Amino acid sequence: MVPSGFGLLIPVTFVLFLQRPAGFVPEEDQGCLIVDVQLPPGAVMWRTKNVVREIEAQFPAEPEAEESGTVAGNSLIGGASSYTGFLILRLAEWGHHRTQRHRPAAGGSAR
Repeated sequence: MVPSGFGLLIPVTFVLFLQRPAGFVPEEDQGCLIVDVQLPPGAVMWRTKNVVREIEAQFPAEPEAEESGTVAGNSLIGGASSYTGFLILRLAEWGHHRTQRHRPAAGGSAR
């Protein structure tokens, strides 16, 4: 009884595997990037703020970047400390992307 049940489990698992999407990132995501920043332990808060501001200053160079927000002294991964921070960047809607290289692929999957 056990071998036949196990023999049925393998084909069912294979069929379910084929029905799942293969790409890691969906073709159209939510349009938000989160950047986590961690300096060496012991770095002071003003240094963390400066690094976060330097990273944020890079975003206007991308035409798809709409707005950003920063937090210094807290990290989504590392918790609260003077040497961590994060940024959130909101991207333009897919239809408003100016360059073709930043638009989602038409049809097709990542398989």
